[in-house]
Amino acid sequence: MVWRNVLLAAFLGVAALPWSPRSLNLTDLLTIVAGLTVVITLYASADRLFGDVMPKTLMLRSHS
Repeated sequence: MVWRNVLLAAFLGVAALPWSPRSLNLTDLLTIVAGLTVVITLYASADRLFGDVMPKTLMLRSHS
């Protein structure tokens, strides 16, 4: 877990470096919205899988 946090901090450090200024257009906005939608959907599905489905599956497997 420590290595993961170090890697995340390194990525954030690189992302925080100054960028060249550029105005955002409609394509950028749509890409950001679509990316956030995908990330939120994947997070919700993983949460549902590990929270509801996996415990029931493990319970069914232990009875057989």
